[in-house]
Amino acid sequence: MSRTAVYTALVLRSRASGESNNEVTLLTAEEGIIRATVFGGAKSKLRAHCAPYNSGQVWIYRDKAKDYAKLSDFDVHSWRPGLRELYERTMAAGAVAETILSSHGGGGDWGTAIKLATETLDALETANEDLCEKLLIHFLWRWAVFLGIMPPDINMNGKPFSEVKAITTNVLTEAIGKRLKSWEW
Repeated sequence: MSRTAVYTALVLRSRASGESNNEVTLLTAEEGIIRATVFGGAKSKLRAHCAPYNSGQVWIYRDKAKDYAKLSDFDVHSWRPGLRELYERTMAAGAVAETILSSHGGGGDWGTAIKLATETLDALETANEDLCEKLLIHFLWRWAVFLGIMPPDINMNGKPFSEVKAITTNVLTEAIGKRLKSWEW
């Protein structure tokens, strides 16, 4: 039995661990939230690949006897450098990541969870300051529906949620183009 597994993953968090290592928290389509250690100094290529909000294929080595997981390789498919260029983008992306972490990755349908997160992060990457807030709210509404905690007949300023949802989707679609047309509630 192989100790290495391959996952489709999104980096949610990366933080220092020990003297020169990092601990990354990943949302994977196959197993949900995974924490793994990334070895290497500040100039390590692998450590640079594990920046928050990057996504792609990861190889995780597991030692069950020591209860240990090591990220051994990362083939990044999406870098999302635009998220680091504007404060509002960074804050909205951080809120998306923390929402996912605090709800334990959505609780089981991790493929859909990673799709919702990557679509939102891709849209945020080119958003202006005003659109960042709208995209975050849009994500939070979709996440609430995904978790099953959004009441079906919620009223917002006297309008049913379905009408507000349609208006919001139209406004966001006009603002950032065709990218949102594939979004489903």
